[in-house]
Amino acid sequence: MSTNIVNAVDSGIIVIDPSGGILVWNDWMQQNYGIASETALGKNLNELFPAPRNAILLEAVGHCLSTPTAAPSIISGELFPVTVAGGKTSSGHPMQNATIKPLTVNGSSGTCLVQVHDKHIELCAPDILREKERLEVTLASISDAVIITNDEKQIEFLNAAAEQLCGWKSENAVGLCLDTVLNMTSEASNLDPDLFHGDNEFKYLDAGLILISASGTHFPIELSVAGIPGEPGTDAGSVVVFRDISHSQRMEERLFWQINHDSLTGLENRSQFEHRLHSLLITQEAKHQEHALLYLDLDQFKIVNDTCGHAAGDELLREITSVLKYKIRQSDSLARLGGDEFGVLLPNCPLDAALRIANGLRKVVKNFRFAWEGKIFALGISIGLVPFNGSTEDASNIMISADTACITAKDEGRNRVHVFKHGDSAASRRHSEMQWVSHIQSALDNNRLTLHRQTIVPLSKQGTTPSHQEVLVRLFDEDGTLIPPGAFIPAAERYNLMPEVDRWVITATFKHLSKSLSNGTATDLLITNINLSGTSFMEEGFLEFIINQLEKFAIPPEIICLEVTETSTIANLDEALSFINALREIGCKFALDDFGSGLSSFGYLKHLPVDYLKIDGSFIKDILQDPIHSAMVEAINQIGHVMGIQTVAEFVEDEATMTRLREMGIDFAQGYHIDKPSPL
Repeated sequence: MSTNIVNAVDSGIIVIDPSGGILVWNDWMQQNYGIASETALGKNLNELFPAPRNAILLEAVGHCLSTPTAAPSIISGELFPVTVAGGKTSSGHPMQNATIKPLTVNGSSGTCLVQVHDKHIELCAPDILREKERLEVTLASISDAVIITNDEKQIEFLNAAAEQLCGWKSENAVGLCLDTVLNMTSEASNLDPDLFHGDNEFKYLDAGLILISASGTHFPIELSVAGIPGEPGTDAGSVVVFRDISHSQRMEERLFWQINHDSLTGLENRSQFEHRLHSLLITQEAKHQEHALLYLDLDQFKIVNDTCGHAAGDELLREITSVLKYKIRQSDSLARLGGDEFGVLLPNCPLDAALRIANGLRKVVKNFRFAWEGKIFALGISIGLVPFNGSTEDASNIMISADTACITAKDEGRNRVHVFKHGDSAASRRHSEMQWVSHIQSALDNNRLTLHRQTIVPLSKQGTTPSHQEVLVRLFDEDGTLIPPGAFIPAAERYNLMPEVDRWVITATFKHLSKSLSNGTATDLLITNINLSGTSFMEEGFLEFIINQLEKFAIPPEIICLEVTETSTIANLDEALSFINALREIGCKFALDDFGSGLSSFGYLKHLPVDYLKIDGSFIKDILQDPIHSAMVEAINQIGHVMGIQTVAEFVEDEATMTRLREMGIDFAQGYHIDKPSPL
């Protein structure tokens, strides 16, 4: 819209950013000075109008950029542009004047507008009519609604889109007060009375505005207002641009629900559950009440999963969710915390009442029978109960205490409720910590970690895009049992052992790649992905360790792609950016793992300089059945591509899913359908 309007103006328009770079160069400038828009954009003004012959212009623009509050200035004379291929000569160009004035965009000052007028161009009445017709055709053809007012805020023009949204015909609206036709209210608070009045400054509102049409229909809208400058110090009117955002608002609501809920069970997820807990703790009324939190862990879930497969496990979780929902109070919150773990927040619930609810949940699960393909399974549930009030605990400590109590319930024989008490917290925690610390530390000391690999393939059938391989760590127990990462990585992260594990993985991977490169084997063509924990790139000296290992084993940085999770990166944004930028400067690539699972995926993505987005597998595995997940994957892919980031789909388990991902334009795929992890 704005480009068409700027190009329709019969004078030169140049917009210059605070650093002196040209942001806008309209068609008039190209036609009259022989310098194409693509040549001008991004250059400094002094590159196109060099000193000393254009010193007056450059001085005026410099003053405008350095003094955002400066009054508009007018200069007269000739401009002497540089000579470009196919352009005009630098013999000068007669002009009547050039107006230089500060410009405020989106509330930020420091931008400069230069408007150039040729003195030999004097529009006659037919010319003016043609210009007016051209502008009206342009405004009528755009999808945004546009209303133009005079200095009395009376409507002079509204386009077809504005007619449709406001419910007014142009012939009936012209001459009326803007407030009569543009009838708005605000969800959040009263409207700013100065929204359509003031100093010609550009104003933009995108939250909470509701347009009430003549028929009474309500539309959520985004709206911007720009003043039309008149005589110095006066306002000749306003241009109001707005659009209906009903569709995007519905999509935002869906995305918000998706971000805060577990897709399998429909329950709130861990992050939303923790947010509820935190909100309860800071509520003034809650500070004087007794509350409780339950941490639930199914006891026989792994048997069902291993015996009948993941489909049975998913169905079991859905059925257990239904069972649990009807045994809690309306004021309570039930969430899936991950895997086979659930949480229940019991506000305003004394310990004795919380114990009754916890035992009720335990009994209903014990009496429940899960049937799958002729097999019947009895289940149990271990529950950790933490009583608390708003004045003595913080959310993190409550969650840790509940987890500890749940682990204790399992250690004591499962299918029971264990109430957390401050007196036994140290013993319970030491038991849990030592159990995991000794396992992992022993594996590190005795070289019982091992590496597996899984191929990541390009989905495009064209070109020569190479495959990737992801390196995956496994642990051999003392009896030789191979333990998957899901069993020990969470504990390693919790007890700060991941930096040591990540160092082992990096060294072992680089050592293997060094041998492959020396032997000229096929792996030297693969980009190798290595997972990093958030605690690792936060650790002092870890960046230098990676650089030293690259040099020690002579590994080309271009074949290394480091995977970091969205959650850990956003939680430590400044440190993550420093770490990522340092390694990307020497050639390493970065992938953002589990993308889409965090709270603010899209909002933070523009700040993260990554090369790949690995779309969270929970969205991929059922895109053929779930239209919301399919839309999420498409949205992530489109946004990634707009930002120049390639996309990777995880959890690809069948050919139909792979075909659908290829149709969507996803760049890479990874999963059991393509390749199962195998020893490196």
